[in-house]
Amino acid sequence: MKDLNNKVALLTGASSGIGAVIANLLAQENVTVVGVARSKSGLNNTKSIIENLGGKFHCIPFDISQISKLSELKVQIANAIGEVDILINNAGIEEYNYFQNYDLEYIEKITRVNLIAGMELTRQFLPQMLDRGGHIVNICSLAAKKGESFNATYSATKGGLALFTDALRQEVHGTSVGVSAIFPGL
Repeated sequence: MKDLNNKVALLTGASSGIGAVIANLLAQENVTVVGVARSKSGLNNTKSIIENLGGKFHCIPFDISQISKLSELKVQIANAIGEVDILINNAGIEEYNYFQNYDLEYIEKITRVNLIAGMELTRQFLPQMLDRGGHIVNICSLAAKKGESFNATYSATKGGLALFTDALRQEVHGTSVGVSAIFPGL
């Protein structure tokens, strides 16, 4: 996707960190950004920065770990802005700890946010992208390529996201949908 002018991007994890930077860069390319994150105040901060620079940003406070409610998110986006051209699965949870100190509930939450939510959002938005074109970007991590001690669950989920990206890229090869993985490091 070379021409970003007047495209719409759905960006998870848009309230801070890499997500806020991505939102700003997209807005500079005249992309309307639909930012999703748990933190309403963080989203409002990102929105304020982008709008002060003349960009367009829509806030949707939403906890993507609630996988069964992601279809509701899709409806909210359709009602607020219409079709999505770019899906950026950026949200992630990372907490350094001894693996044996995690409990199952926390491992499941990290897996839902870092891997399953991105897969489910892709599943929901891919059909419309196959019809009209689009691009899916999964923000992985260097930890997906080389596991990190005290970060095993994060490494495993980001590694899964990287392999999902590779498999999906092969599956949609020859269509008007692009699929990319980005591996930021410290």
